[in-house]
Amino acid sequence: MLRATWIAAAAVLVLLLCASRPSIADPPQTESPFNVQDPEIQALKKLNWKDVDFNAQPPLIRCQALLALGKLLDMTAGKAEARADLLSDYLEQNKLGEEYAADAAAPTDKVPLTYEDAKKVAAAFMATPRGKARFGDDLEGCSDQLLLNYQGLYNKTCTRKWDEVIESRAYVKSMAQFLQRKGKWEEYLKWSDEEANRRQQEYQAQQKAKQAAYAQAMQEKRDKALNEAQRRVEAERQAQAEQQAAALQGLDYTMTAQSSGNDGGYDDGSSDWGYGGTWGWGGNAYYVNGAYRAAARERYTNRVEHWQGGGRGRGRVGGRR
Repeated sequence: MLRATWIAAAAVLVLLLCASRPSIADPPQTESPFNVQDPEIQALKKLNWKDVDFNAQPPLIRCQALLALGKLLDMTAGKAEARADLLSDYLEQNKLGEEYAADAAAPTDKVPLTYEDAKKVAAAFMATPRGKARFGDDLEGCSDQLLLNYQGLYNKTCTRKWDEVIESRAYVKSMAQFLQRKGKWEEYLKWSDEEANRRQQEYQAQQKAKQAAYAQAMQEKRDKALNEAQRRVEAERQAQAEQQAAALQGLDYTMTAQSSGNDGGYDDGSSDWGYGGTWGWGGNAYYVNGAYRAAARERYTNRVEHWQGGGRGRGRVGGRR
């Protein structure tokens, strides 16, 4: 009887697992579909961070870890802002925005990382050769008290960045999972690859133009400085020549005066030359750009707000502001 009961229970468990397992056609609901394609995210997943006690680390390691976390959040935020911009642009162009706003629920996820978990990940990263090479020399020689002060400042910065990353990634996951449910995911990936490449080329062209303009401005500045220096040298030569001519003229006058019995009294005009003042001796991925990221965030939040009818908060997704 016991064996029969156990078999029946096992059968029920198998049925429940099969029923809860998504089919191949269903979109993955436990993780952002972009994470699989993100080498940085995949590398971070391999770190042994769960057993790390962040608060037990020396002050220097804690500060270096927060520096690393700030850079990591900048990278993650840049990608998320660019992806949310592309996703919302695609929805807008294909007139899917209103449907998304009506359909979208909070994106499903596994238990997400907390900010405290993120600090553990950063501390684990500092134990790797790459982490030591990148941040291992930072803040060396600072006193423990100064490091504690830095830790407070870095922690505030990372907390702000963390909140922004969580929100932007919620937008990305929500829109991506909507497109998967619509059967538009592969079409979107093809479009976004082409569009992202176009934006990257446009950004590089802009950077090249800025560099050329800067180089031209610096060359003009150097040319102006060279011309000014040449003018000064020429003016000095001219002044010396005139001074010598005046001295010779004075000598001739003195000799003439002496020969005629004149006592001199000649003003050579040296004060008129005005010596002492007259001559005047005396900035590569397009989404890394901070200005782009701010503009992208404004665009996609405005799009979502417009799709929502403007009456349900400024682009709130998944209950986050």
